[in-house]
Amino acid sequence: MHDFRLKLVAGPQHVGRTFSLDPDRSVTIGRRSECTIGLESARVSPVHVRMRSDGALWRIEAGQTTLGHTALLLVNEERRTEAELSPSDEFDVGGHRFRLEDDLPTDPDVAALSALRLNVRRGPAAPEKTFTALAPTSFILGHSRTALFLLPEVSASRHHCRMRWTNEGWVVEDLSSRNGTFVNGERVARARLAPLDHVRIGRYDVQVDLVENDDESR
Repeated sequence: MHDFRLKLVAGPQHVGRTFSLDPDRSVTIGRRSECTIGLESARVSPVHVRMRSDGALWRIEAGQTTLGHTALLLVNEERRTEAELSPSDEFDVGGHRFRLEDDLPTDPDVAALSALRLNVRRGPAAPEKTFTALAPTSFILGHSRTALFLLPEVSASRHHCRMRWTNEGWVVEDLSSRNGTFVNGERVARARLAPLDHVRIGRYDVQVDLVENDDESR
């Protein structure tokens, strides 16, 4: 039987942390202090998700918002109310992304990849001003609630652009946005990202930094 853990691989806080999972105990993730994993964010519901094990695998189900609606849960970027998780599956909780991992050794080449850190330098109000993602992963920026990095002002399209790790390093890809994606003032469909680049997404100016994948991204 494998031992499982969750790793927080993207979000505004605690990125790089791992959480051991006990198959004999259920897990809750949310804003309440009594949750197994607490996240201090307005995008996170009091009990956002629940997880439990049947001994062979872990199941996840969405909790409820303060208004009694089903909390927004995305598993591998698909909206779900519940799902069975396998190792390497990822799920999003209020702007935070977790990856289910087992006890197999981590690939040292993956551990050495650069993490991406974004800082909103100028623009309308946003729930979070900073965001970090560990390679290899990809995520969407935009004003939709399903965007992992939420930029809520409508000059940003719902799904404005995607940032992903590739063999070239981190790249940004425009997702047919209404106002375009600009890197250092130049409109791009796709561009490789470098430290201190500025990405304009609607009225938001987002600065890029690259940091070590684990220690420096926490």
